[in-house]
Amino acid sequence: MPAEKTLIRHTGEKKEARNSYYLHIANVYRLLKWGMLLLFTLYLVCMLIWQRENITYDNLLYLIRDLNLSSDTEGDFGAVSYDEQQNMLFGEFQNNLAVAGSSGIRLYDGAGNCVLSDALSYKNSVLETGDKYMLLYDAGGNEYALFTSLACVLQGKTEHALQHAAVSDSGAYCTVTRSDETKYKITLYNAAFLEIAAYYLDSYVIAAAVHPEGKSVAVLTITSSDWSIQSAVSFYSAFSRETKSVSLGNSLPASAHYLKNGTLVVVCDDCIVYLGENGEEIARIPLGASALSYCSVSDNKTAVVCRENVLGSTSRILVLDSAGKTLFDETRSGKVSSVTASSGENAAYIVYSDSVEIVSVLECKTYPYTGHLQALREIAGCPVLCFAAGAQPLYDLTEP
Repeated sequence: MPAEKTLIRHTGEKKEARNSYYLHIANVYRLLKWGMLLLFTLYLVCMLIWQRENITYDNLLYLIRDLNLSSDTEGDFGAVSYDEQQNMLFGEFQNNLAVAGSSGIRLYDGAGNCVLSDALSYKNSVLETGDKYMLLYDAGGNEYALFTSLACVLQGKTEHALQHAAVSDSGAYCTVTRSDETKYKITLYNAAFLEIAAYYLDSYVIAAAVHPEGKSVAVLTITSSDWSIQSAVSFYSAFSRETKSVSLGNSLPASAHYLKNGTLVVVCDDCIVYLGENGEEIARIPLGASALSYCSVSDNKTAVVCRENVLGSTSRILVLDSAGKTLFDETRSGKVSSVTASSGENAAYIVYSDSVEIVSVLECKTYPYTGHLQALREIAGCPVLCFAAGAQPLYDLTEP
């Protein structure tokens, strides 16, 4: 005999089971939360009233020096619109696009929002970026400024004209100026804007770079004797008088850059030199008879463009990894405008007058574009084309 089926129907609203004890505990914690918030607000108000004479604008800027708003989205950066300026500069800062010019400096996130706007500008502005700060300085002047993604946290002045400045990922930075005692003075500051060392040099200073951890500064110098030029890299410790110098021979150094792993990359007119933290030579890559025309150094790669002839119709593209090993070494026909080293899976981006070629170990792809391209920057792993009145991700363009 089949089992009898019973149909059960619920009528009315279902009452949620509640435990009065846990409801009481939840209400207590809710009241404590609002009570603590109220007490904290009262404390801030009282401190602002009692200490108003000691609270200055500089104090507040110093307070927010460690605060930043950075995007964690990798490989996702949208179109950005901004006003055209004179002498425009572009940089990547905490996965945001930095745009500086005669009208000030702006910072845009991946959604196209302006997260920072400051009217500060200089006659000969130079923009340098690290993980902690952006550095904007006046080459030939005596003013500079440090920015986070929230605000300008420091405006500094030097006694003599600025020849060069650099900022590290830790926030430590250095200035290179003329000096009354010697030809040049290099001043090293920590992330809290305090001067921790000063170095006086009689050699001609080409450039300087600060170690990612701020523990030393590398200086490119040139001396002339007996109708010959001798160049060198000098390492100055931030916490001791220890100094080490490495000769570059007759090579003419152009720039120095620290990689994320602490390796120093020195780009010269006839070679690229990789040096360890103690000055030991890791690799030396000769450029041959080609004329160096452009170089780019990322967190872990170095890319250079060398002209094979006077007209520049044929160029050699060389890309090296963080150990100085060759990732890409080929010749390209047509005038190459610039190259940008990648920090991600790609090797580099070769910029022509009407197209961009993405270079990787496995394949190369070309994307055409229209308009006057100012620069190409890799932001959050995405190559971004920077024009005079806006920026556009390269991947939004149609591949031929």
